[in-house]
Amino acid sequence: MQTMDPSHEGAWPRDMVISIDQPSTLTLLLFVRSAWGLDANGVAPVEAEPDPGSTRAPAGLDMEAANARWIDDWARAFDAIVPRPEWISREPDALTLLMLEADSEGYFDWVASVESFWREGLDDEACWAWQSRLTEHHGSPEHDAVEWLVPVWRSGVTTIVELPFAGYYVRRLSRETIVVSAATRRDPQLYSLALSTL
Repeated sequence: MQTMDPSHEGAWPRDMVISIDQPSTLTLLLFVRSAWGLDANGVAPVEAEPDPGSTRAPAGLDMEAANARWIDDWARAFDAIVPRPEWISREPDALTLLMLEADSEGYFDWVASVESFWREGLDDEACWAWQSRLTEHHGSPEHDAVEWLVPVWRSGVTTIVELPFAGYYVRRLSRETIVVSAATRRDPQLYSLALSTL
């Protein structure tokens, strides 16, 4: 995750801070979907299919079960990028703290399970190379679109999640979080259009 530094931008409000996130669990799932030859599963195609390297689906893989699990894991990973209101309470009571602790442990167990299952037969170098290309910086799209970004920030947005989807894609997940495709964020016209629709 990177945070845009507003200190030198005249048009950028001094107190505006925007975080850019490219969640590794989601990009791992997109890589594996392509490398294992899974179905699209109702999720947008990626802009450029990754080179799978030596990645191979595990021998005897039940493709129907793998697709079903992929859908579940994608939904849970996608939901995890939006903080629940109780997670940002400043002074949770004792019961809330216990619930959060239990939920946090369950979440980390799930992340370990995702890593273990989807990394079987994975070419780590090929996956890492693809994920690295996704996180390369291409200028400052937010500074180029600041005119449209400021009203969105004033409406509550503090986090922009970028995913390597093909073409135009924008979705507001919560008051604080939006998702855009890399193709949208990279194109000043598309990015301005996306921000103006929020």
